[in-house]
Parts: sequence; C-alpha cells; structure tokens
Amino acid sequence: MNFKDDNNTTVKNNTLSLDQIAFLNFPTEYLKLSVRLKNFFLSNSFKTFYDIINFNEFEIKMYSNVGSNTVLEIKNLLNRFS
Repeated sequence: MNFKDDNNTTVKNNTLSLDQIAFLNFPTEYLKLSVRLKNFFLSNSFKTFYDIINFNEFEIKMYSNVGSNTVLEIKNLLNRFS
C-alpha cells in the first residue's frame, strides 16, 4: 500500500493481497471510523481509502479541520491492512 510520509517518501508494497485491495476500495461510509475521519471523507467527497492513498501527510493536513490525529488515524488504518 502507498502512503507518503512528511518527507514525501512513499511506503509501498508492490503486491497487494485481495484483502488489501478490498479494504482500499470499500466505501468508508460502512467502516467504523472516528467522527473526525468520517467528516474528512464526507466533506471532501472521498469515498474510499484508495481516493487518498497517494497523498502525503502535508497534502492531507491542508484540508479543512485535518490535523495530526486524523493523519495518525489514517496511517494506523492503512498499517492494519499492509
């Protein structure tokens, strides 16, 4: 999975499992997410984690009401499926 850190370093695994692909493409409205993270997805018209996978931390933080905790939550969720 890809997710860029603050240094614009892409962390990726070239081969994704079916579970990883399913997670990235699963609609976030059906996932148990914090209110903060749900609001981030809804207010920015992102429907899946696949929509944000190539953003780095700085790019994510540029969205309204997004801070370090939101980025940390995204990273933790992605790490669970990597």
